Amino acid sequence: MIEINKESIHILLVEDDEDVSTFLEDLLITEGYTVSVASCGLDAVHMVKEDIYHIVILDLKLPDIDGTEVFKEIKEIDNDINILILTGCPSLESAVDMLKHGAYDYIQKPFKIDDIRSTLEKIINEKNLINKEVDNLIEDIGKKIRDLRKQKGVSIRQMSRRTGLSNSLLSQVENSKISPSIASLDKIARALDVSIVQFFEDNSVKRISITRNDQRHVIPSGKKGITIELLSKRSENNKLQPMYIKFKVGNCSLQNFYHPEGEEFGIVMSGKLELNFGNNRYVLEKGDSIHMDSSLSYSWKNVGQEDVEAIWITTPSSFEYFERRPV
Repeated sequence: MIEINKESIHILLVEDDEDVSTFLEDLLITEGYTVSVASCGLDAVHMVKEDIYHIVILDLKLPDIDGTEVFKEIKEIDNDINILILTGCPSLESAVDMLKHGAYDYIQKPFKIDDIRSTLEKIINEKNLINKEVDNLIEDIGKKIRDLRKQKGVSIRQMSRRTGLSNSLLSQVENSKISPSIASLDKIARALDVSIVQFFEDNSVKRISITRNDQRHVIPSGKKGITIELLSKRSENNKLQPMYIKFKVGNCSLQNFYHPEGEEFGIVMSGKLELNFGNNRYVLEKGDSIHMDSSLSYSWKNVGQEDVEAIWITTPSSFEYFERRPV
């Protein structure tokens, strides 16, 4: 039997009964999952807006708003999220009804531990939640950060003061327990006085470099609904960086993007992408392209009825274009 690496699976447990919540949280952590807990519906909805969760375990009987409403709001925020319903006999009918609207499954209270275990592993396997390539990249980034920090004689506590990130978060990044956002990586790079490129660099790159379709590095964007894949291996010797970017329907940037120097070129392969440069607004459709000075501050939005797929090229080869300037 293949062992599942559960550390990369983030579960949100929504349960108001303190005893049940504590029991389940301890069980899930013991099983190796990364767990967050909400004791009411409003907190759960807020947490889904702010973070990325693979699975939500949702009790239907909550103190503030009905669990069915929480279910609907979570699905509106992230329709791809896997929701496992916890239900007692009075709410069984509601649980069954929610299966028709996208819930993965339900488990009746009182539940058996083996039912929780087997259902979660079934979700992971059926939904292919563990991406080995992403796991390998996260592991590689964590090792590089740890090695660089030790080379420079910097402690975790010093890193925390320099970055404003908690000791716990930094430790989890170094031990590949979580996928760090680009914003966090930028703070870590600055604290270590290195380019963020070094975290993604592939030292094996030569003058001729082939990247197969299944060999692309997936970059953790830190925002739901965005997929970023590198179309070439990373190296500080590169003069440009081509990327494949996918924006899901309705997705938009909350802040503007810019780079202090260089150029950007993008071409839309599908969908409809809106770019806003202050008072100037441009809508790019399939086949349209844009060439611009990277120092221009802009925001984007998917304004079409399908996912936007685009090829984006930046010079110089750097991830600093993810830096944000307040809108």
